[in-house]
Amino acid sequence: MNKNPEFKFLYIFSSQDLVLAEIKRTDQPEGMPLSSIYKWLVIQNNKVTKFTFKSMDKKEKEFREFEEGKLEFDNVSALLSFNGSQYRLNKETLVTQDILKAIQSFES
Repeated sequence: MNKNPEFKFLYIFSSQDLVLAEIKRTDQPEGMPLSSIYKWLVIQNNKVTKFTFKSMDKKEKEFREFEEGKLEFDNVSALLSFNGSQYRLNKETLVTQDILKAIQSFES
């Protein structure tokens, strides 16, 4: 029986169209690449996509650049540019079982 991956949510944002989450894998051995520990995932139409991190910056807001798009966020909301569209997202504090299961399945 496969053990579920262990992780915690660092950020989670959502809209009607998608959920964006940054997770930190807590079950990875020391010395693993940061890309194996910290992951930005988009859940859309029951499909999970991992973003490929490129860079980050922090001014008045946080910025992340990925190969797949760009993200600007603060403690309340986020703006994600992805797949030729812009998504306005709200910061979430609760994770639904569907999102948790989708990420567990993707990370297994």
